[in-house]
Amino acid sequence: YECADAALDYCRAVGADAIVSLGGGSSIDAAKLTLVALSNGGSAIENMGLLRLDRPLLPHVAIPTTHGTGSEVTLGAVITNAQLHRKFFVADFHLIPKVAILDPTLVTGLPKPVTIGTGLDALTHAIEGLVTPAANPITTATGLQSVRLIAEHLPRVVADGNDLESGQGMLVAATLAGITLGPGLGIAHAFAHTVGALFGVHHGTGCGIGLLQAMRFNREHATTALGQVAQALGVDTRGMTDLQAADAATAAVEALMQKIGAPMRLRDLGIDPGQIQARLPEIIGGTMSDLNCGSNPRPVVDPHAVAELVAAAI
Repeated sequence: YECADAALDYCRAVGADAIVSLGGGSSIDAAKLTLVALSNGGSAIENMGLLRLDRPLLPHVAIPTTHGTGSEVTLGAVITNAQLHRKFFVADFHLIPKVAILDPTLVTGLPKPVTIGTGLDALTHAIEGLVTPAANPITTATGLQSVRLIAEHLPRVVADGNDLESGQGMLVAATLAGITLGPGLGIAHAFAHTVGALFGVHHGTGCGIGLLQAMRFNREHATTALGQVAQALGVDTRGMTDLQAADAATAAVEALMQKIGAPMRLRDLGIDPGQIQARLPEIIGGTMSDLNCGSNPRPVVDPHAVAELVAAAI
């Protein structure tokens, strides 16, 4: 929140009448928090809340320089409280930026881990948005197209960070996924928020690690949607049962992650296993209490089931 408060102080000093955010999801979210505080007063952290705004905000032009968060079209923003090691949220329809500019020249030359992590963030947005019970025909359409674009372009842009066609494809995929997540996300994001706050894990990287386990966790509660995901990833599901198609979706995501060299578990990031084990209760509790579990297709109410998911992800 220090970044948002610094931006807030500057905007108040110069009497800003609009904001342009240029950067990844953290930069765009910081701009959103700045806008809320400019309107309501106080600091950024004091303006956490859901659907509390009663007036439009100053114009916001969002220019993403990574292809993952979709924050340029969403109503939410995430802020980390470093003292509590928790991530908190603000969400309101007034927070959706007025303009989003998708320029592939701005995502060239990204470090490969950022390319992989932000791409997996977009994939997790798309898949969790597809399987949430509140998904609708429009978000299903945007989500499936996002998955198709990611399957086509993410391996290419990881292999060649200067590939403008695939950079544009991933920017569009991330924006479509941002629209898809409108009805809600799920336990993969809850896990990523938790390990991000506890261990400093890059958000999209944490999402990718959590996604595989979330798909397995949800297989019997989102079977049809996961079968559609399999098809969007290029799997021929003819002749498969519904559960076989759902499992094929998970296998296809795992194969994609292996192809691009993505970390599959927290231990792959070099985090001390002893440190992870010591904080297991916090990981489980933080995951279960995260706002996004409320829209997960399988109710997140059994700590033993969540403990199994976490164990498989670490």
